Order: sequence, then C-alpha cells, then structure tokens
Amino acid sequence: MADLITVLLYIGVIFLISLGSQLLNYKLINQKALRSFRSESNKLRKEMLSLRDKPQEMLKVQNKLMEVNMGMMKLTMKPMIYTMLPFLFILWGLGYFYGGVGDMIPLPYELPIVGNALGWLGTYVLFSLVFSTVLKPLVTRVGDKFAKEKPENN
Repeated sequence: MADLITVLLYIGVIFLISLGSQLLNYKLINQKALRSFRSESNKLRKEMLSLRDKPQEMLKVQNKLMEVNMGMMKLTMKPMIYTMLPFLFILWGLGYFYGGVGDMIPLPYELPIVGNALGWLGTYVLFSLVFSTVLKPLVTRVGDKFAKEKPENN
C-alpha cells in the first residue's frame, strides 16, 4: 500500500491534469457556436415532443436534430484530437513514476477485474472523472465571465 503523501501528491497531479484539460477544452472550443448548437438542439427536441402524433414531420425534425448533433460533435472533437498525443505521454509518465508504488486506494469490497484496491490507473480514472465533472462547469462560468468583461476586437 502506498503512503499517504504519495497518494495525495498523485491526486494533486491528477487535479492539475484535469484542470489543464478543461482549460484547454474551453479555449479550443468556439463557445458561441457550441451554445448555438445546444440551443438549436433543445429547440428541435421540444419540437419533436410536440410532433409525436405526426411521424413524418417528426422524422424531418429528427434528421435536422441529427445534423445539429453532428455539428456539435465535430466542434467538441477538435480538442480531443489536439490533446490525445500529449495525454498519452502524460499517462505513460504517470505509469512510469507511480506504476511501482503498488495499491493506492483500498476498497471496502472486492470488484471484478480490479480486486480490493485501486492501483495508479484506477486511481487516475476515478479522480479524473470526479475532478472533470466538478471543474467543467467552473471553468465554463469563469471563462464566460472573463469573456464578457474583455472587449471584442472588430
């Protein structure tokens, strides 16, 4: 079992990686276009609900919704493509430094495949999911606040 300092340091590294990832995603994604896609998507979903009894019209709206979702997916996939290679190097580095530490977080019960403790990779996945879930709305709010304060250059 890894000592507490090593585990806390590792969790701090995971936090910094998650924060960097969220900041990069926010910076690389056109936020105005993303909001526009989301607004259009919500509008089309509501329209589909009102057309339940008209299958032909509902199918047309559904096709429009698929086009909007495809555009949104293209927009959000760009950052993943840019960050994939650096992320793989970071993951390799984490495995290199923390792979020999052993079990990091004991579990109160045994899980299939994982066992009764999380190693470096399981700890990374767990905390990365938690940190990303918490940081995404915070980064978006703070980024939007600064974007409103900064005058646009025309």
